[in-house]
Amino acid sequence: MKSKINIILILILVLFLICSSYYFFQNRQKNTLVSDININIDTNIDNTNKFNFYCEEGDFVARFSSSSVKILFKNDNKEIDFSESVSGSGARYTSGSLEFWNKGDNAFIKDIDKNVYTNCVAGTLTQNNNKNTWTDDAKTFSLDYKNDLEAKVYGDDGSYTTGWSDNSYNEVLGLLFVNIKIPKSFLPNTNFSDAKFKVAASSEEKAIASCSENTRGRKDDVVKENIGGIFWTKMKSSDPGAGNIYDTTSYKTIKNNMCYAVEYTVHSTNINNYSPDQNIKEFDKVKIENILNEMVKSFRFLN
Repeated sequence: MKSKINIILILILVLFLICSSYYFFQNRQKNTLVSDININIDTNIDNTNKFNFYCEEGDFVARFSSSSVKILFKNDNKEIDFSESVSGSGARYTSGSLEFWNKGDNAFIKDIDKNVYTNCVAGTLTQNNNKNTWTDDAKTFSLDYKNDLEAKVYGDDGSYTTGWSDNSYNEVLGLLFVNIKIPKSFLPNTNFSDAKFKVAASSEEKAIASCSENTRGRKDDVVKENIGGIFWTKMKSSDPGAGNIYDTTSYKTIKNNMCYAVEYTVHSTNINNYSPDQNIKEFDKVKIENILNEMVKSFRFLN
């Protein structure tokens, strides 16, 4: 009887060892497979950290990881890997002699001491029928413009500047969010030079206090306009000099304790400076201003 019990115990022990071995083998194989899969996955890359940058020289897509960035240049469809490097201000990435600098929504790329892409700004530019829609990266605002304007979208260096508004006191600082430039080629063989549309803002007390004040033009040249349910102050100023004429129209309003400026400047040259044999005609100022006013009226705050 005792020997039978021993045999049963031995069989139970053998069965336990077989089951344990099988479980260990399967679990080890499973862990090995998981490990192998992880080797092939770059856990540093986050597909949500993908940004479109628009610059004066062209556009590119930047995809950030924890310590590097992949940049796809749209002009030649070429992708380059940049590695994070030491910087004093902002984020700096290098690839050979190329340097990519990123500060907030702004960026630039240079090759040694030569700028390659300047005044780059992150955002979204979408096309729908005959218009483009620009939305800033923070989704604070958006605006529309016609896609036949040959317009170029670009930003700034991301620094506070007195040039944030053409209708502001010289010592007041602000941030420029985006520029949209209509080039001379839009109206060729005329005295039209270009038109620049921009969106900017300042949180300085003096900027807010003078937000509805025409600091560069006639004090009586100020009107109120309702755009999208928000009242804006419209004001005009002109800056002629050395054969060039700069006519600026500014729209300003206060939102979230900031003075926002949506404004455009039409740059032209004195038609009398051209000889008849040059065949330069007076540009259609009304046409340009109508286009720019449509852009202003398409402006909308998103939050």
